Amino acid sequence: MIQLSELIGHDAIDVATATTTGKVTGIGMVANQIVSVGIGGECVDASAIRGFDGDVVTYEPADGASGGPQPVPVDPRGSPVLDLHGDLLGTISDLTITNEGVVDAILLNDGHSLHGSRLRVIGSYAAIVTIDTP
Repeated sequence: MIQLSELIGHDAIDVATATTTGKVTGIGMVANQIVSVGIGGECVDASAIRGFDGDVVTYEPADGASGGPQPVPVDPRGSPVLDLHGDLLGTISDLTITNEGVVDAILLNDGHSLHGSRLRVIGSYAAIVTIDTP
């Protein structure tokens, strides 16, 4: 696993040319799965990423085929976390991400954490999570 704070700024390597193409600038999410990655000024489909947990991010460049528009990659640190009722639960300090690009945990500024499976969406303003059932 890797923390988002470690992933942002990692070099990205195109495995077809073995060249550095830029640094990771953000992630785009659908629920708790990374589906797009900002690399330099580009939005790369996460299916092209070989793995997230390493010293660099390696990926295969797209062949022009795309699964449609991807969420704009953002750095969600500092975003408020709201539940589906609109209640503020805290502010994202970091995310724990598996090698497969799944958010395992949402770490909050107050030291608490939420299970990553609760994540529904991360937008330009906030992250939305499901209601915690007792």
